[in-house]
Amino acid sequence: ETIFDGIFLIETLMRFGICTSACGFVKSVHNIIDLVALLPCVVRLSLGYVVLHDEEKRLRFLLCGLLPVLRLLKLLRQLQLFHVFTRVISTTLEALKFLLFMLLIVVIFMSSLVYLVEPVSNIDTVPTAMWFTVVTMTTVGYGDISPESFPGKAIACFMIIGSVLYIALPVGLLGNALTQVWSERDKILVASITATRLNEWGYSAADIPMLFRHFDTQHRGELTLPEFRAMLMELRTGLADDRVVDLFESLDKDGGGSIDHKEFLRTLFPSTYHELYGMKPAKKPKSRSR
Repeated sequence: ETIFDGIFLIETLMRFGICTSACGFVKSVHNIIDLVALLPCVVRLSLGYVVLHDEEKRLRFLLCGLLPVLRLLKLLRQLQLFHVFTRVISTTLEALKFLLFMLLIVVIFMSSLVYLVEPVSNIDTVPTAMWFTVVTMTTVGYGDISPESFPGKAIACFMIIGSVLYIALPVGLLGNALTQVWSERDKILVASITATRLNEWGYSAADIPMLFRHFDTQHRGELTLPEFRAMLMELRTGLADDRVVDLFESLDKDGGGSIDHKEFLRTLFPSTYHELYGMKPAKKPKSRSR
């Protein structure tokens, strides 16, 4: 375990040493995960590699069973679809918070009803009633608690039927968001990886015009497909050639065979585009002559 911790520590220190921006290194989510994965090493160093007999069993489980699992988080660096998953969550987060809030209200209300109608010998506290309500509404049904009175059974039936309909709302919401995000996964991946690379190099999305000028070998103010492919290779996006072509065609709105930094920013970094160039003025409706 100590050898693995040492390897990960050396790797993290080397990446920090070659990073051009210390602030960008600390702000990176993947680097934060790597630092969390080094917790076992910190714990061992703090204990001096000596464990007292009374605490041996608990700390052995902590050091050898629980904390090493954190190393698996390092795999997120290699899983590009993790960016797609985070986009799905961020897209639906506002609606999910509302649904969870409504679910909390329903649980409290139904728990109060169950506590009132059930005999004390069966459900003696409100927390017990809440446990029964949550287990019933999530259709888990452990069976450790079941209603004995007729009103309690009627309320349980209502909760089961209502929860089946209610649970379908967040499931459908997440499914629809996943479908939409999956259709634009290449744009999301390129935007996320580009932002990460620029952050590692000490730049931001506002420096994308400079990035385009660097790969614009023909000095036309635009990138052709080969130049765009070279830029994505330098950014290490990991996209296959056919997906690069599809992404290029989706960015090339006018079909001219080249894209400029404004098209790239407007599609992948809309907030940065509006900060740099402002909102596109709306076209005034043509007045009809009478």
